[in-house]
Amino acid sequence: MKFILNILTIVFYFSVFAQIHEGKILFERKTNLFKKYTEKSTQNYIKDDNKYRTERFVLYFNDSMSVFVPEENFERDRLSWTTNNNTVIQNFSKDETKTIYSFSGASLLVQDSLIKRTWKFTDKWRTICNQECMQAVYTVNDSIRIYAWFSSAITPNIGPESYCNLPGAILGLANEDGSITYFAKSIEETTFDIEEIMPKFNSKKALTRKELIEKTKKDFKFEKEIDKYILELFLW
Repeated sequence: MKFILNILTIVFYFSVFAQIHEGKILFERKTNLFKKYTEKSTQNYIKDDNKYRTERFVLYFNDSMSVFVPEENFERDRLSWTTNNNTVIQNFSKDETKTIYSFSGASLLVQDSLIKRTWKFTDKWRTICNQECMQAVYTVNDSIRIYAWFSSAITPNIGPESYCNLPGAILGLANEDGSITYFAKSIEETTFDIEEIMPKFNSKKALTRKELIEKTKKDFKFEKEIDKYILELFLW
């Protein structure tokens, strides 16, 4: 009980004196492809000198919504297929998320409610972009945990990809084995025109998460790997 009260006190303190309500955050994602793809045949294709893949994303945000997009100068290469560079739009006032999934150059829009995750707070802290961040843990299943570090000095409950619903902005995100990490590299308090950065998409072609799972199961050729593929698809 004392630990929980301390957390609430800290969150309240930063919320009162918070300065950033609108701006953009540059995230760097690092993927260890050897940890993500454990099959020997795939690792032989990737090669040791290419096992780490680094990509950048920008998260635009205000009090009502956020837009997470790949950095504009993102370039595709022969290993582009090893990672997904999704665009995620979260509308907190409407409890709605729109995700543009990238599948080997093709795009697919999924529109659904915001994903609600249950977090467990810890007593661990780390500094990210000069912000003191508290750690929280989300347990996916018996073998997968996601670690997040959030700062209540940035008031909207935003985060990279589909992550949110912590008392402040998520500036760091990592799965337990460290194969995929997201960390903020810079934070800029600024105003922006949401229409200018909003990606173009056709809402009439949108699927729900359930419909995408059904479509994936129907189209996927490797039935034994389908559950793992779907888990990875919605993990972030």
